Amino acid sequence: MIDHRSRFWSDLRNPFVGRDLRFHRSGDECCTDGLNLHPSSGVITGLLMNAGVFPFTVQVANDCLTASADLSIGVYPFLNATTTSLPDGQVGVFYRQSLTATGGDGSYTWSIIAGGLPAGLSLVPSTGLISGTPTTAGTSNFTVQVVSGDAQTATAVLSIEIQLSP
Repeated sequence: MIDHRSRFWSDLRNPFVGRDLRFHRSGDECCTDGLNLHPSSGVITGLLMNAGVFPFTVQVANDCLTASADLSIGVYPFLNATTTSLPDGQVGVFYRQSLTATGGDGSYTWSIIAGGLPAGLSLVPSTGLISGTPTTAGTSNFTVQVVSGDAQTATAVLSIEIQLSP
């Protein structure tokens, strides 16, 4: 959400052209845990040590005008696709397996970006569930991608072997 600060700066700089600006923040959540707001440039710098969403209000002023905006900085753990292998299936036998991930903001969208699932199986993007009844024996190799709501991405290379029923 840092680009909100950039948009805020763009929106505010025209009325302040050629004037000295002073930035001030309110809200105890921002600029703690290692972040600082520079009072003359409005640049937020530092290193956050904790994950979360940190809301704050920024006020920018000069001798003539004052404006403020409510902002937030979202900090999330790195996204990781944690599924490393999938179990085999059998032709004509219902298959159900969920893909898993950790990190990001916790909301995930899954897709297959290379290869394909075995015939008869499909992926539910919102849950990562692979399910269906396989129709053909063989091994399918594919790459899944997970995207979190905070726009992080991760991939995993997987395969499913479908065997003939005994």
